Amino acid sequence: MNDTLKNQLSELEKINFKVRGAPNGYTLSYNGNESYMEYYSLMPGISLIFNHIHSKKLPAIDECSDAYNNLLLSINYCSNGICEIYTRDNNYLYISAGNLTISKEMAKNSYNYPSASYEGIEIFITDEVLKIKNSLLDEFKINISSIVDNYLSEDFSFCAESLDVLYPPFAALSELNRLKANDRSLIKLNTLLILRLLTTSFAKLYPSKKNAMTAQQIRIAKAVERIITSDLSKRIPIRELAEQSEVSETSLKNYFKGVFGENISEYLLNLRIEKAKELLISTDLSILEISENVGYENQSKFSAIFKRETGYTPLAYKKISR
Repeated sequence: MNDTLKNQLSELEKINFKVRGAPNGYTLSYNGNESYMEYYSLMPGISLIFNHIHSKKLPAIDECSDAYNNLLLSINYCSNGICEIYTRDNNYLYISAGNLTISKEMAKNSYNYPSASYEGIEIFITDEVLKIKNSLLDEFKINISSIVDNYLSEDFSFCAESLDVLYPPFAALSELNRLKANDRSLIKLNTLLILRLLTTSFAKLYPSKKNAMTAQQIRIAKAVERIITSDLSKRIPIRELAEQSEVSETSLKNYFKGVFGENISEYLLNLRIEKAKELLISTDLSILEISENVGYENQSKFSAIFKRETGYTPLAYKKISR
């Protein structure tokens, strides 16, 4: 295990993470939830991390730590899920699948994942890259200072919705990780390609503003999420939720999707299916009782939707899962 990874794991343990893992991968346990990260030190000052988060919140590294103060640049690509980022202008950015952020600061309080699920890739660059001459960076004509000037000359963070020419190397990295074909040379090659494209004008990235939300909008979305998930057997009309929140139905739908990455009906459908799976596996409730528990009065309708979403009837799923 290299010194950079040791330092980062040490900082994580200071904020109540339980860390265990192999040379590259490590599991983080926090508040009963486990997340998995795979770390690759590619060259002095440049690392890549595959993030597999299964928690609604993770505390950030202390601002006084070396890991925080030595950061030069962080490039984050979200392949699945959603991440909440607090900005210096007291707004929030919500980064969802396909989004890219470039930042020269780390989260100050916590990393928030409203859907408790996040998959992504982070390229982590520290000031060490400026201290040591690197022939690979020279050969690929990569200039980290140029990337900062291109995207962060006026702000601390940049968010783009479309990856343009950056999509192929990020997609290749995601596929390598999915297949567990973690070939360090291929990971390094695709990372260098990303940095080269960001150095040049080939990557046509434009700042996204539509993902920015105010604290009040977020409070409304999260309050509604608590209401609709407190009892999945109940179905509350969106009109009623909007009236309680004192906003229009359209605004409520936009706030909710902005925070959770899905519209209300999609979000509830996924929760109902997961709850039904859990009840099928862990209880002896009848299919009718389970359908009522997750908000379906009609057993036939529940069974049809369950099969559409999982490929199995509830009874077949129960048999293969036990």
